[in-house]
Amino acid sequence: MSFNKAHATKMLVGLASAHLVHITRAGDMVRFQFANEAGAIPFMHIHIQSSYRLTHNGSIVLAAADMYQPKDGHLNDPNFEFGNFDWTIFGENRFDDVVQNKLLPCLDEFIVSTVQFSEYGDLKVGFADGYTMDVFLDTSGEEECWRFLNTKDAEIYLIVTGDGMEV
Repeated sequence: MSFNKAHATKMLVGLASAHLVHITRAGDMVRFQFANEAGAIPFMHIHIQSSYRLTHNGSIVLAAADMYQPKDGHLNDPNFEFGNFDWTIFGENRFDDVVQNKLLPCLDEFIVSTVQFSEYGDLKVGFADGYTMDVFLDTSGEEECWRFLNTKDAEIYLIVTGDGMEV
């Protein structure tokens, strides 16, 4: 199996000019959800199960490892014990804290301006406000790294693994 940039571009054409309307997670799978306008019900979804980062103005705002780190408030608490930290509890990790307090309040600004792929299947989504989401394949095998789903059209889906892509 190999990655076909032309086919991937065709699958994600609907993402152009879409609005990011929600960011969430299920366990350690991150979900970016998109719609044609701000506040609408999402129908395009990018699920990420590999390394990624969201950057803005030269700074990393959110990254894959943030899910496994305590939220910043814990680090300033003298009673916090890292050995008791459970990243699976919603709101306790840095990912949840950044999404809830920094990103969700300003999602109206997140409009997709560019979608690009590397020869390996890495995904780069640029937003009109200067944010960039990079998704990196971090395996050489058949494990899933990211997928794109369009719930309005079951024919539009893409699963990207370290070994290529499934359509």
